[in-house]
Amino acid sequence: MAAGPQDGTTLMGMCNGADKVRSLAVMCHSYTSGYVEAANFYAIKQRGKPLFCINEEGKKMIPLLIASRIKAQPELAKEPASAILHILFSQNFACK
Repeated sequence: MAAGPQDGTTLMGMCNGADKVRSLAVMCHSYTSGYVEAANFYAIKQRGKPLFCINEEGKKMIPLLIASRIKAQPELAKEPASAILHILFSQNFACK
């Protein structure tokens, strides 16, 4: 059976506690890295520049950023993970 679309609950499960549990950190960073790579690929093809510019320090704060936003706005748990990441990364890591 194919996995369904990921949502905020899934994102929270991967990223909450990533600072304490290595396997969660790997899942969170793998998922978000894949999202950023795909989003930037299409942005470069369409407009000639990436959407998101995330340095090493920014990468380290991604799990906490995701978990804290979903905790603060629990209604995000039902939103598609890609929509949540797009909003968070646009607000925090938009290329200048």
